[in-house]
Amino acid sequence: MNVSEMLKNRNLPPLLDREQMKEILLREEYGYMRDIAYAVTVSEPELIEAYYCAGTAHHTLVRMTITTEHGCHTFPIHRILHTDGSVNPFFIFFNFRSNVPDRLFPTEEIADAGFDVLMVNYTDITTDDNDFTNGIAGIFLPDGKRTDTDCGKIAFWAWAA
Repeated sequence: MNVSEMLKNRNLPPLLDREQMKEILLREEYGYMRDIAYAVTVSEPELIEAYYCAGTAHHTLVRMTITTEHGCHTFPIHRILHTDGSVNPFFIFFNFRSNVPDRLFPTEEIADAGFDVLMVNYTDITTDDNDFTNGIAGIFLPDGKRTDTDCGKIAFWAWAA
């Protein structure tokens, strides 16, 4: 028995399609990103540590800059990439502690499993408070005012990812 049949048997409404569910989540919970043109640039990598994860990876740092008509914001991204130059799936790790890279995060185990890791401190994107004038919030909400339909900080962090 599929999900639709189970819902029907219990006299429940049918499932909504993906776009309908997305619209409900945006309208009721997360808000909408303002439709503002932007550009993204990434700096050349800076080598932090060549012998990382027992020599299987390099630790490099790049700086991502988001530019809109209202200004720009730059934040650092730490990259743990395999030394063999292979293209690997990767994890994006938002660190909630100030030390990036976080030595308590199982980076080496993740790298040993064949994944690369991108790490960023979430407050480098925008702070975790009601201030919408800093970070990327400040370049998408230039007046620092958030309307009932504008997205909040979670959406800005997800967008940056």
